[in-house]
Amino acid sequence: MNDYSVEIIYVYMKTIYDTLLQLPLFQGIERVKLIGLLEKTALEFKKYHKDDVIFHKGEECRRFLFLIKGNISVETIDKSNKFLIYERMKKSTLLFPAFLFGKQTQYPATAKALDEVSLLSIEKSQALELMQNEQIFLLNFLNIVSNKTQTAFDQITSLSETDLKKNFAFFILTLTEKGSSDIHIKSTQQDLADFFGVARPSLLKILNEFKENDIIAYRRKELSVLDVEKLSNILFN
Repeated sequence: MNDYSVEIIYVYMKTIYDTLLQLPLFQGIERVKLIGLLEKTALEFKKYHKDDVIFHKGEECRRFLFLIKGNISVETIDKSNKFLIYERMKKSTLLFPAFLFGKQTQYPATAKALDEVSLLSIEKSQALELMQNEQIFLLNFLNIVSNKTQTAFDQITSLSETDLKKNFAFFILTLTEKGSSDIHIKSTQQDLADFFGVARPSLLKILNEFKENDIIAYRRKELSVLDVEKLSNILFN
């Protein structure tokens, strides 16, 4: 192997390590230690083109999937088929980590590529070995899952049976992933009103108030979230 080939391999490996160190599960791991761990771990980089389906709702979650390039849309349908929720997932996201273990290990949504997408895939068995061999990797995973659970608990304890604003904010925040954007909900206003147990005029009053405050935009059968942070402030204040 000549010096030019060695240099190409070095640049390629350095790029991989730099990419991994930006991902949430690998943050805090020393570069030298990471190199040793990855020598024993089978990493798979997957590419998808626009409109390719990455996984379907109900498909078994058997691997850690990291979005490292591009954008994906996630589509969630509730059990009654009355609410269809779209959201865009951002770079460096670990996709649905809470569904890797536990009673329900099927994806709760369908994910599709919006442009050229690159994913890093690690089989669950390989990830478990990483957890056993590197405490920081394990702690990072536990922190990700725990933070999501604690956020959900905080949201539940902030609810009020009579506060439609808080209930509406909770509805959106719990059905979407943290850090997602371009959130759209397809549903009739009557179905939303029935869901919250209120008359349609009461729901429209809240929707109009949120619209005036640039929190949402809505049409007859579709609602778009413009400011997730404002929704969070409504729920927790």
